[in-house]
This record gives sequence, C-alpha cells and structure tokens, in this order.
Amino acid sequence: MLMLAYCAGLRLGEIVRLNLGDFDTDNGTIEIRLSKFFKSRRLPLAGSVVAALQAYLFTRLESGAPTSPDSAFFWHQQAAGRYSIVRAGSMLTAVLRRAERKPLGRVGPRVHDLRHSFVVNRMLAWYREGVNPQPHLPYLATYLGHRDINSTLVYLTITQELLQLASERFRGRGARSYGRQREETHDANSISSTLACLLSRLAGATAERFSPHRAVLSGQLADVPTVRGFEKGYIRCQAWLE
Repeated sequence: MLMLAYCAGLRLGEIVRLNLGDFDTDNGTIEIRLSKFFKSRRLPLAGSVVAALQAYLFTRLESGAPTSPDSAFFWHQQAAGRYSIVRAGSMLTAVLRRAERKPLGRVGPRVHDLRHSFVVNRMLAWYREGVNPQPHLPYLATYLGHRDINSTLVYLTITQELLQLASERFRGRGARSYGRQREETHDANSISSTLACLLSRLAGATAERFSPHRAVLSGQLADVPTVRGFEKGYIRCQAWLE
C-alpha cells in the first residue's frame, strides 16, 4: 500500500478499492476505476513496483485468498475481505510510527503526504533529465486523476533541491536567450512568463510552503540578464517576490 502511494501517487481510497483484476502483470499497469470525480484511468508502473506487487500476489495466493478478478487486491480474512479506508489508514500510520517516521498525535507526515512526495520526485526527475516540466504537467495531472494542473500544483511542495534545479534551468534558458536575434526573444519571454504564472499559482495554496524560499529565488533572479523579450516576465517575477 505504501509503495503504491509513494511510487504511483495513489489516494488511499483508490488503493483499498483495487480489485485483483485491476492489475495487469503482463503490461505492468493498474486500473483505477471511478475514483474522485467519477474518473477512471490506467497507470503504467515502474518495474520495481510491478515486481513488488507480483511478490505480494504470490504471498496472497499462499494465504488462501480468493482469486476471482473482482476480489480485493489487498485482501484480509475478515468477513468483508477488504480493508476500509479508516482501517488501512490506521494500519499504515502505525507502520510509520514503528519506523520512527511519525510521532504520536496528529503531527508528522500523513499517508496522503506520500502522494505529494510522488509529485515532487517526478518534477525532480524531469529537471535532472533536462526535461522542461511545463508541457508535461497535464500528463502528470491525468496520472494523478486531477481535472487540471491547478490541482496538481497544490501538491508541489517546493524543496531546496527542486528550487535549485528550477532556477538553474531558468537562468540557463535566459542566458542562452541573450544575444539571439529579435524574433527569437519571444521564447525567453514565454519562459519567464511561464515561471511568473507558476509562482502566482504557488502563491495561493502553497504560499506557506514556498515563503521560506523567496529570498533564495530572489537572489537567483538577480543574476538573470534582463534582455529584450525577457524583461517583462522577469519584472513580473520580481514583483511577486517583493
């Protein structure tokens, strides 16, 4: 359960509602049926996740669990044969506490926070691979079962590493824009406008998480050349930081 929450960004309700037939071992995919907003989606899984689920299914079979496609993927021997959201949440919280990752009480990480970690790790992977994440955000939103990228951005907790990678890409694109011909400066303006738009969205639901990094980003922006076609978006970013 923890692996699907962390490696696939699944909601806890989606995890407990999984049926045995929803996991396609041959294609390495999992089917999420009629989740939030009554949306269904088929998700490709990493090879390590597929291997872990296959190992679980072998143990599940040895335990005498039913093998019909509509039986609960995460099965137990009680009458319902399926974990409720409350029971699964309590069980996974206990696991986090035994691993000394969560103190007693309502403080510390929640199971749902693993979904946030999935989003941040996906963004980090794109930056490390040199991929511009902006055009890929709609795909990430679809994978998570969101209606649009605005909901996905709420899950984007700004970490120091993510901020550093984003600012390096931002500065690199700005520097390469310097000295281009006039008709090419539109691309630089688009980049800075995109960042300004992203910052504006982050300023809403994630302002509290982002605020400790304002001073760092402000310093990074100070190093960006304010060339023609780039200046407008740069000013918009600076205005947001003030």
